[in-house]
Amino acid sequence: MPAYLSAPSLSFGSVGENSPSAAKTLTFYNNEAAALTIASIATGNPDFTETNTCGASVPGKGRCTISVTFEPSIIGAETGTLTVTDAASNSPQTAALTGTGILPATLSAATLAFGNVGENSPSVVRNITLTNNQTVALPISTITTGNPDYTETDNCTPSVAGKGSCIIHVTLRPTTLGADNGTLTVNDGASNSPQTAALTGTGILPATLSAATLAFGNVPQSIASTAENITVTNNQTVALGISSITFTGTNPGDFGQTNPCGGTVAPKGTCIISVTYTPSILGPETATLNVNDGASNTPQTASLSGTGTAQATVSPTSLAFAAQTAGTTSAARTVTLTNNLSTALTISSITFTGADPSDFGSPTNTCGGSLAAKSHCTISVTFAPTATGTRTATLNVNDSANDSPQTAGLTGTGN
Repeated sequence: MPAYLSAPSLSFGSVGENSPSAAKTLTFYNNEAAALTIASIATGNPDFTETNTCGASVPGKGRCTISVTFEPSIIGAETGTLTVTDAASNSPQTAALTGTGILPATLSAATLAFGNVGENSPSVVRNITLTNNQTVALPISTITTGNPDYTETDNCTPSVAGKGSCIIHVTLRPTTLGADNGTLTVNDGASNSPQTAALTGTGILPATLSAATLAFGNVPQSIASTAENITVTNNQTVALGISSITFTGTNPGDFGQTNPCGGTVAPKGTCIISVTYTPSILGPETATLNVNDGASNTPQTASLSGTGTAQATVSPTSLAFAAQTAGTTSAARTVTLTNNLSTALTISSITFTGADPSDFGSPTNTCGGSLAAKSHCTISVTFAPTATGTRTATLNVNDSANDSPQTAGLTGTGN
């Protein structure tokens, strides 16, 4: 081969737009004994430039060096062809030139998302990398966030070395509740200055409870309800000190709590408070759970409600029989006994007392000696007047409930 190049191609890879690459070299060889005249050396693309030591000719059996530099004027792939036109019989000798124009300076992400961050509490630090794609140092004039709730520290200033990078550390400390956004802006000497990244986050309460209310419903008097759980969440990146968990309201002593918090909740942690209701009275009750802690929104509160009910009840609480001929017996009427407890109710006796107990016979029932939890039974009563006029008595259910006996008034008229 009379003349040839040392490689069939030169690849420049990614190069910052409008920034020159490092030079890459090829050697041109003249294999002929006589000097070889060089007519021209070209690249076919003005973004590729060359310098050479070849001059107008290369001596017999000599060589020269061709240096090529790529300075992309666009973003994207570019190609060229190094062409040496000379007097050799295999002229021209060629080498493919390839490279890609990229932005002179880039950030590693288009967005930094901080998610939910406790108000007035710093977020975890999020990092973004600034890369200088140029072969010369990149001077940095300012790096800003556009929102004082976002702060940054960096090792970028005063400049980033050619083909170097630096890290920008960003923290969000929201001063308000709700969306809290900013823009990281890097002003520098690159042709695509400034480089920007969106900053997004949401300010939330530093500490929260998982529910605003706990409703216990009907609970038998003097009996503890099943526990209802409520979770306290620390939305901060620092530990949350809990000073006390209390109840306030008209009858706060009827509500109690246990918890494993131990005085603190870990950063971004939770703990569960188990609340019970033990009514001391009959009827509706309310209270407020208060979690007193080191958060700026202390205390966190939840409304509590429940209704104290009798442990056992009879329904109806009175029976009025129609006029009945003395010496005859009426049809049976029923009274329902309900056990509101979550345990069995022991029944010791069912009796009649009052002015005329014998006029109402011996009660029959389906209750037996024990009534299962949350169940009911019936008591049948008849009226058999022994005389004319108004006759009265009281049905008494004697049992293990704290409201024993449960009673129902009985009346009838003998004809």
